[in-house]
Amino acid sequence: MISLAERIEEIVKVLSVGGTVNRGDYESVIEDADRAERELGFLRNERRAVHADRERLIRILSKIHQGFLPPDTVIDGVTWRFSPPPELALETLRAIGDAIKAIPDSLATTAGATNENPHA
Repeated sequence: MISLAERIEEIVKVLSVGGTVNRGDYESVIEDADRAERELGFLRNERRAVHADRERLIRILSKIHQGFLPPDTVIDGVTWRFSPPPELALETLRAIGDAIKAIPDSLATTAGATNENPHA
């Protein structure tokens, strides 16, 4: 199948030598170009939505990461370890679990927008 760009190129060649183009061919190319432009707009919107989802996921994962214990630190040969009280550790684990469970719901808020293609 000949591409849209090749069809346009053929029309330009014919017109450049003073030839004529069948109106149906010309209108078909215009319709295909319009369809391609609408599809491009949809794909740009989809890309923006995916980018926003990725940024949102990065923020969520960063918050989860903050809940984990810091690594051991060695200063002058002495290893220092953060050991929170059990109540704080349990509260932190629950917060991490809640944040992980919330990821699908958070990403679903824009999923509907990326799945709608009126030009498909």
